[in-house]
Amino acid sequence: MKFLNIIFGILTLILISCSPEPRPIEYGKDLCEHCQMVVAENKWGAELVNDKGKLYFFDSIECLIAYLDKKDVKDNLKVFSSWTVNYQNPGELIDCSKAFYLYSPQLHSPMGLNVASFKTEEDRNNYLSFQDAKKLDYQAVVEKVKTEW
Repeated sequence: MKFLNIIFGILTLILISCSPEPRPIEYGKDLCEHCQMVVAENKWGAELVNDKGKLYFFDSIECLIAYLDKKDVKDNLKVFSSWTVNYQNPGELIDCSKAFYLYSPQLHSPMGLNVASFKTEEDRNNYLSFQDAKKLDYQAVVEKVKTEW
């Protein structure tokens, strides 16, 4: 019986350690899966986790979206979750579908789409005074990437 408990414990640890979860981006080390640039600016970045727990890093939300739009990726990648960096709290990841987005030419994102991600609507509203600021949801960011980037 003790042997079975040990085996069960080991299997439980293996399953827990393999659960698909994001990890903090290592700025200056991780490479963008889409453009192959080093992810360098901590107010920007995105991350994707596939169904097997493999992590993909991006230097901006637009790189993540453009990567997901590639035909071979669409056909072969099973996304478990996607994450974006909280502009107001660098290092914190937010589920892409739950983030609040803001476009402004004053934001100067690394790849030039100038869209920042925020955890709350209130946080995003703190930046509405930026020139030409526009509130966006995730689908609007996807459309902006497809049409303008």
